[in-house]
Formats: sequence, structure tokens, C-alpha cells
Amino acid sequence: MPSGWFRIATSAELSRREVSVFRINGREVVAFRDARGVAAVVDPHCPHMGAHLGHGGRVVDGALRCPFHGLRFDARGTCVGSEYPGNPEVKLSIRAWPVIEQLGCIFVYAASDDSTPSWELPRYETTGWTEPVTKVLLLKGHVQDVAENSVDYGHFAAVHGYSDLEDPTLRIEGPHLYSRFGFTRRNPFLPFTDLQSTFDTAVHGLGLSVTDLRVPKLGIHYRVLLTATQLDQDTMTFGIGVSSEIPPPFVPKAIRGVPFPWRAATRAQIQLVHGFIVSDVLQDKEIWEHRIPLEVPALIPGDGPIAKFRRWARQFYEPG
Repeated sequence: MPSGWFRIATSAELSRREVSVFRINGREVVAFRDARGVAAVVDPHCPHMGAHLGHGGRVVDGALRCPFHGLRFDARGTCVGSEYPGNPEVKLSIRAWPVIEQLGCIFVYAASDDSTPSWELPRYETTGWTEPVTKVLLLKGHVQDVAENSVDYGHFAAVHGYSDLEDPTLRIEGPHLYSRFGFTRRNPFLPFTDLQSTFDTAVHGLGLSVTDLRVPKLGIHYRVLLTATQLDQDTMTFGIGVSSEIPPPFVPKAIRGVPFPWRAATRAQIQLVHGFIVSDVLQDKEIWEHRIPLEVPALIPGDGPIAKFRRWARQFYEPG
């Protein structure tokens, strides 16, 4: 299983006072929000007598209460109280997973040896952007296949119908990979016309890709968020999120200061566009679900820097 930062849930999936169970890398975790509303993720079983904290557990005073004997664990996994007479100090703890919440998602750091994070996700500025409209799907496949698509230039024409690939570039900085290219594609709104677009993509490990999608002709600037989380050897969840600048760049500057519910109007527009982007991305779905991993693929000119990507991806796996 790969290591790195992976989405276990969207922010909307974990409300205050709610306790939820999620899966990642073949393991269960339990998530809740503390008294400040900050997301916390811990191992699922109480170290006292093995009860599952996600089944019957609840949030009390910002801590996760075990349903069996009432022990309470805070966001750091420390037992901070009980319901025994006199509330005696209980020196027990459970593992708390590293958590980052941003871009409308809750990410945890997962590693096969439970080590602490060796790198962090960058923080993205969200001021002036809509909340992402996100759809999460359950698919067969592997998270590396999703990340690899960002550098698989050959598939853009064969699968998505893109043409005229322009100025592809690739840059690697440790666990982060950056790619940029332009292309021409059919206009989804006016199918008999074409659009020129640019993709500026930042891939952070194998769990998060953030793309600045620009369509200059239409004055469009979207942020496309692709999140992939391995549930077990064969299954992953795949999230597709889209947000937009507020107001969109195509709104003339002369009227941007006019009192108007720009956020609501922009979000309504994004909900429409989101459907087109989901359809575009899911053209890969059947391929992901049925392809087999080839350790040494028979690469041909035009495939893009796939070999370079795979050398980069090795850092997210245990040696051997």
C-alpha cells in the first residue's frame, strides 16, 4: 500500500458531534470533530477492552466516548476522562492519525509502518474561491493510475479526444510533481466548436492532484481537485471536485463591484460545469478497472514522461 496524504472524507461528510468510520489502505479509522470543530482521526478500537469506537461511540465535550465503559479520548488520542466513580486518571491512549483539512476534504497521512509524516501538503488559498463541488465514487483500481494520468500525454487524444498538445513541461520537487501543457478539445457547450485550454497540475504524492484549468477564450479559471484513496488492494475511492474564482474571470471588471450574490451564482454555474468535468474524467473509469500493472511497460514515443513518473512514485512504497 502506498504512503502519503489521502482523503478519507469530504468536510461535509463529518459534521459536529458525528462519529464516522472510514477505510484507508485496508484499515478502519474513526473520525470526529473536537470542541473547536477540528477534525480528528483515531484508531478504531478502545485499548481498555477492545470496543469499536465507531459503533456506538459519541462525542462528549469534544472527546470521543467509548460506548462500552465511557472512557473519553481527545483528538490526540489521550484518555481525558471516564465515568467511573471519582473519574480516576486512566493512563491509556490510542493512535491519532495526522490530519489536514483543506479544499473541502479531510486528509490523513498513512504509512505502512505508522511513521509520522515526512512531508506536508501545501496550503491552498481559498479566499475568493467557491467551496468545491465534489463527487466521490467507489471504483476498482489503484491510486497510482489516477496520478499517472497527469503525465500520460498519449491517452489524452485516444481517450479524451484532446488534440494539439502544446509545450508539455514536467518538474519534480521531492514528493511533489508539477506538469503543464496546453491542448485543444471539443467545446462541451457548443459541440461544433473547439476550445484551447491549459492544465497546470500539482500532484502531491499519490492522493491529491490540483489543476488550474484555464480556458482563455471563455474567460474561465477553474480549480479541479482529484483525490484518490486506496481502500484495499483492488478498490479505491475517487473524488472529483471543482471550484471557481468569485466572480468568474469572464465577468467584466466594470460590474464586479455591483451588489450581487456572486458566490451563489458562481456556485450554480460550477454545479453545471462539474457534470461535464466528471464525465470527462470518468472516460478513464473502465480502463482503470480492468488494466493490469506492468512493471516494465513497452513505452513508445508520444507516451510522455511515464518512466520518470514511476521512478518518482517509488518513494511512496516500502522497499521490496
